[in-house]
Amino acid sequence: MDTMSEFFERLRLERQVGCSPSALRGVMSALEAALLETAGAWEKDACAGDEVREIIGAVDETFLAQMMLVLMDLRTGYLLLEDVAEDRTYTTWKAGVDARLTALGTGVRYLVSDRAKALIQLAEKGLECLSMPDFFHCMPDLVKSSALSLARHVRHARQELTKAEEGLRKPAGPDERPQGDSEAQKRVEVKRAAVQCWQGVHSTYRAHLETISLTLHPFHLHDSSPQTSAQVHSRLHTEVAAIET
Repeated sequence: MDTMSEFFERLRLERQVGCSPSALRGVMSALEAALLETAGAWEKDACAGDEVREIIGAVDETFLAQMMLVLMDLRTGYLLLEDVAEDRTYTTWKAGVDARLTALGTGVRYLVSDRAKALIQLAEKGLECLSMPDFFHCMPDLVKSSALSLARHVRHARQELTKAEEGLRKPAGPDERPQGDSEAQKRVEVKRAAVQCWQGVHSTYRAHLETISLTLHPFHLHDSSPQTSAQVHSRLHTEVAAIET
């Protein structure tokens, strides 16, 4: 609870919920019985009819005291599977997911996950549905496609500036003073401007990445008001387009 309290405070959720360890312990104790009762009622209701309801599933491993395999229905946020496991192989995933889907009489339209081979296989072979990447792993993809290139430009510009400055200070001959002519000085200014340009591009790029991270937060960080999905979609589309440009 101490760790959860610190985590919620770092997410700036103290205006939304009580974040102290004692408050969290009280809430957890009160919710445990209600969660089990509610889950049982929901599942009984879901299995009552003959209709086969497909879910949009998301799977991942959660590491707390032990590793847990988690399957969530994204449309409702309902956890269909939350089971402790010793491994995260395809066989383990398949057995756990099949048991829960059979018990609930439901299927999976598509499955969202990271690009772990076992999870892709679970979707495409085990459940015979589309495997979709989660957005969290889109951030590293954006970084890999842009960060190294920008870093090379910044490094090259700085190297060129250093060479120009050394040329300005270096004597033209053994008995001569360092060069101070206007052409040499002009080269230094040009290289310095290039460094400033690429540093500015890099700073803009980092600002876009930060904005994407903040956009995905469930609340506006300046006033803690909830963000709608339309607001998130609009801002996210704009920032990704800016990075790609």
